[in-house]
This record gives sequence, structure tokens and C-alpha cells, in this order.
Amino acid sequence: MEYHLELHLKWGPKSGCSSIADLYGVDEIIRNYGHVIREVEDNTYELLLDWTQLRTLVKTTLSSNSKFYRTVDGESYKLASKAEQLVVPMIVVKEGDLSLNSTLPDIEKLLTEIYIVSNISIPGILDLYQPKIYVNGECVYELVALSSYYFEELDDGIRSKKYPFARKVKFSQVKNWYKSLRIGESSFANSPAENAIYSLLHITTIEQQVIGVVPWIFCALESIFPTNVGRGGAQLKEQALFLLNPKAEHKKRFMQKLERLASLRHSFIHGAYKVPFLHHDDFNHEEFDLVEFGVVLVILSIQRLAENNWSGLTIESVISPNKISSE
Repeated sequence: MEYHLELHLKWGPKSGCSSIADLYGVDEIIRNYGHVIREVEDNTYELLLDWTQLRTLVKTTLSSNSKFYRTVDGESYKLASKAEQLVVPMIVVKEGDLSLNSTLPDIEKLLTEIYIVSNISIPGILDLYQPKIYVNGECVYELVALSSYYFEELDDGIRSKKYPFARKVKFSQVKNWYKSLRIGESSFANSPAENAIYSLLHITTIEQQVIGVVPWIFCALESIFPTNVGRGGAQLKEQALFLLNPKAEHKKRFMQKLERLASLRHSFIHGAYKVPFLHHDDFNHEEFDLVEFGVVLVILSIQRLAENNWSGLTIESVISPNKISSE
């Protein structure tokens, strides 16, 4: 039996520069997630997803003469507002007693996988904004919205050399790594990498709460970088340097920003943070920059785990005897 569904999203071009890499990313989504077989309640079903419109939209953004650009005083500017209605037709093919309603939460899990795998590989390629599933013109399921904002900031930072230690990871490598972690099979995380991914997902749902992101940043980082009591800050820095391996000329600035981020977290947790009035609209650029750095650090750490096919790091202590020379 076949069911015809539609995933509806509000879509807009990513804020930074578009490139052929974005088109490659969509092609990888089509190649890896155009036809999948899923299992729910001991029953299997097939899901076909048509990403054609997404590819067309992304290809259009490659031209500065397209509708996504405006020229003002001779300068070309990209329009990043999410004004496009993106529709992804889906077909569910099932047998047996499995109901369509039983597949909907599983489809949301799959879309979350596609979102994470795509953005870890090609940052900023997929945004799940106002996601809804329709059947016969009627909305039957609303999904949790997942923003690509911080992934887009990372992509911009790669181009501007703001994050010179960043790099991209092959789509297939990220997908295979994600699958090996068996993410989503239980309600709670079972590995450091899974804990970091779940924390990152929580971050992507937060709107207009800069300081509220900080605890999730450290939940993710301290999952990936285990620390001993009393040496937390030093060991986190050591492991971050080991995993991300910034060049010598970038290490000093990297460590300084990590220390400032840790100080921000300490002040927030221990009551020293100066909480702004609810209606205060004076934007704190320094704080925002630190939070962006922290989220990017989480994304890059997850990237490195995927690249190396690791689930986390372990600190090991070695005790060696000091032998007396026989001479």
C-alpha cells in the first residue's frame, strides 16, 4: 500500500556565500536519502523522498542575477529571508498492519538524521524551518524545527579564515559514523558522541537566548572531553587541542577564546552573570561572539569524531616505576 505525503518547509538561501559545494551537498542528500528502508514496530516500510525542488533552489542561489539577490548602489546583496515554500514529496510504501501514523515519528527521526549528517559534512546546507507533513492537503504532523544558523556561521568562518582549523568531512563518512552510533534507538544518549549530538540539537531549537546556549555547549564539550575532578578546565583545553589540532600560530587565540567562554559559563552557573532586564535590547556582541565560538567548537569536535570514526575520548593515567640503576 502506498501513501503520498508532502514535507513542507519555509526555505531561504543561507546567509553567506553560495558555492558549488552546496549543490554537491544536495546531490549527496539525494544519493543517500532519496530512497530508504526503515523499520518500525518490527515492520519495515520504504520511504521515497523527492529533493528536486531543493536542488533547483540551491542551484538558483549560485547566480547573483537570480531572485535571491538585490542590487543597491551598485552592490549585490543576498536576500536571506525564508520566503520560499519548499515541498519535498514523499511516498510511504508499506505492508502488513503498520499504520501511516506509526511511521510519522520515525520519518521525523530520519529527517533529523539527514539534518545532522548533511550539516556536519557541508555546514549550512539544510535548514528545517517550520517543518510540517501534509496528506491530501491537510497538515497531519508538525516536526520540531531545527535551525542551520550556527552551521552557516561556521561555513562563513571557514571562508573568512575566522576558523582556520576547520575543515569539511565526506558525506558518506559522516553517514556511516552516524549509523554506527545507533542514534535515536533509545530515548537517552549512550555514548559521548551521541550526548554531544543531542546537546547540539537542543541548541538548534533555541531562539534569542544567547546565554541559555552556554550550558548546552559545555554539556556537549564535557561529554566529548572527559575531565577529572579539579582539572576540568586544563584537561578540556588539552583534549580540544589534541582533537582540533589548530596550527601553532592559531593556538594562542584559540586558548584565549576557550578560557573566556569558560569564564562566561562560570559566571552564569555561579550567579556572577549580570542578567539583563527581559526587555533590554542592547545587544552584547562580545557575548554573542563567544557563544558562536562555543557552538562552532561543538560542531567541529563532532566533525573530528566522525572523521576518525570515534565515539569519544578517554583520559588514561599511566604509573611507571623509577628503577634504580645497577651501576
